[in-house]
Amino acid sequence: MNVKPHGPKDRQQLQARIQKEFNAKQRDRYRAVLLALDGQLTETIRGTLARSKNFALCPTTIEKQH
Repeated sequence: MNVKPHGPKDRQQLQARIQKEFNAKQRDRYRAVLLALDGQLTETIRGTLARSKNFALCPTTIEKQH
């Protein structure tokens, strides 16, 4: 996964959203973005989050929620 931050506070905002999010799937999407920002590969992220290859990381979902 090739993910780059848009701003200097992106990591902080993602971490705050993870703490507040009740929906587990959405929370894992935020976690996946953080792991990708850390340079983790897609397969590693899926394994870390215990998600299948069908787990979708949809940027529009992340942007629309907040």
